[in-house]
Amino acid sequence: MMTVNLLPWREQVLAKERRRYWLEALIGIAVSWALLWIALSVSNHHIKNSQERIILLRARLEKINKVLEKTKSLYQGADYQKIPDIDIQVLLNQQKRFLDVLRTIAQSMPSLVLLNQVQFENNLWRVHGIAPHIKEIVSYYKRLGNLFKKSNSLEIHQKDGLFYFQFRISLD
Repeated sequence: MMTVNLLPWREQVLAKERRRYWLEALIGIAVSWALLWIALSVSNHHIKNSQERIILLRARLEKINKVLEKTKSLYQGADYQKIPDIDIQVLLNQQKRFLDVLRTIAQSMPSLVLLNQVQFENNLWRVHGIAPHIKEIVSYYKRLGNLFKKSNSLEIHQKDGLFYFQFRISLD
């Protein structure tokens, strides 16, 4: 019977496993260090950005405080005797008229008309909107013309199957 010595083979396998173990341990340590370095660099970057933002905000706050001080000094030196009396009732009536016109523009609008913009400047109202049919725009324009008596120009153009309109209403 023949005998085979397995000890050198076992020693080789154990040595190979030890080398693999230490190699995997070193790779694990290297990956851990790399992840730790990345995490620290990212946090340092965020801290640096936060510090720069704080510096910027402090500079803005200083500018605002300077403007506030200038404003306070102007108010302290103002001569209030020269300011004309404002009739509060006139202002309230103008505000009520303004709101009434807005309410009228909204309530007289047909259901298929969508307003994009309503502007008021120099006692002139500009109304911009969209409608799927031109007859809706014309009826809306006529309603407002009957209510305000001075509907000026009406402009309509078609784009993508919809009608875009703009008209002006003068209150005088």
